[in-house]
Amino acid sequence: MFVEGKHHRKGIGKQLFLHVCELNTTGTYTVNSSPYAKVFYERLGFEYTAIEQSVNGLRFYPMMNNNILDYKNKQNSMFL
Repeated sequence: MFVEGKHHRKGIGKQLFLHVCELNTTGTYTVNSSPYAKVFYERLGFEYTAIEQSVNGLRFYPMMNNNILDYKNKQNSMFL
């Protein structure tokens, strides 16, 4: 998932992520985060599963979140 730089910090990424959460009800997600998106995924509750990787010159951090349902519930309770 990528959001163009000029649209960062507007909640678009979080809304896209929450939409994906509605489509995947397992509650487990993995991502290969770019170095620039690490903080975004950390805020969503993702944790590192390995150190920084590099494949064909592309750097990324493997991350996982098993608590998506908790995150979704917290987000929903903010609007009650």
